Amino acid sequence: MYQRKRCSLQDGGHTQPGRVFEKLPTWTERLWCLFELAAFLKSKTSQQQHLIVRPVFMGPLAIAVYLIFAAVAMPIATVPIYDERTIVQLLSVIVFRAFVVAVPAASTIRSYFRDLDTMKLQLLLISVDSTRSSCCDLHHVGPSGEPMLCDRKIVKECVKIWFGSELTFEDTVRTEVLDILDRDLTQKVFSTPWSLGVTSPVILAFMDVSASWAEHEWNLWAHPSPSLLLGGLVIWFLFVPANKDLLILLLRLGRQRPRSNCLELLKTLSVLAAAAVPVLVLAVAYGLTRFSDLVVFGIAAGNPMLRAVGFAFCTLLISLCNFLVGLG
Repeated sequence: MYQRKRCSLQDGGHTQPGRVFEKLPTWTERLWCLFELAAFLKSKTSQQQHLIVRPVFMGPLAIAVYLIFAAVAMPIATVPIYDERTIVQLLSVIVFRAFVVAVPAASTIRSYFRDLDTMKLQLLLISVDSTRSSCCDLHHVGPSGEPMLCDRKIVKECVKIWFGSELTFEDTVRTEVLDILDRDLTQKVFSTPWSLGVTSPVILAFMDVSASWAEHEWNLWAHPSPSLLLGGLVIWFLFVPANKDLLILLLRLGRQRPRSNCLELLKTLSVLAAAAVPVLVLAVAYGLTRFSDLVVFGIAAGNPMLRAVGFAFCTLLISLCNFLVGLG
């Protein structure tokens, strides 16, 4: 694991409260990576250890997911809908755009969970004696033939002073650090604020369509503008976070890589298809709630707000089911 610090290590092994850990496959084999980890653990013995843990791919992934929803939202906000054919064409464009980015994004997340499994095994096998150091690789001989100090001996002495023994340090890494990284890299990476941020084009599209109806004659319960805004809010606040949890669960359960690239692609598509089921259910619920005012209240003229309330209730139920399943 390569450790890129927000602030450099201070004299005596003290660090600033924030630190970003970036994972590389050989981090447990690097002597100075373990030294910086030991310095961090020692500097935080008197207070809660505050780590900011983010995998390196989160930036590109956030951009990719945002572009997916921007591609979905743009036709919704700009394309005029005249008939059923226009709806089919619009949905086809949306699905194609989402498919282009969703497949590599899902494959990347599955690979990320496989790397987490590797990292956990590395933490369980961590040892100062098994790490690599440049001085040892050079047999402690400098470029001009002069003898070099052994960095490993220096690090071992620091570890003994800070933790009492190497065994205590290694046990601390296997327990505290494993718990911190497992929690932060599994539960906090794909957080609800993150999902709301990258899917913000959804609510922006609904706000745009809602605003386009604002100039019509105003009647709160029969006006389409507040009903459209309500529909967008329940989708964004309720459905998106719950479905995100379900998708991450499916990607984590299906993280193992098959033997061939074709099977890998099929497995990724299968996971995405399973995650798309709640979306299809939501679309069906939207269609059925178009008649909720007529069936429940017998209002033949149509009431957009009553339909929106019915859709919000269905979205709440679907989101609750997604949330319960997403808990694993």
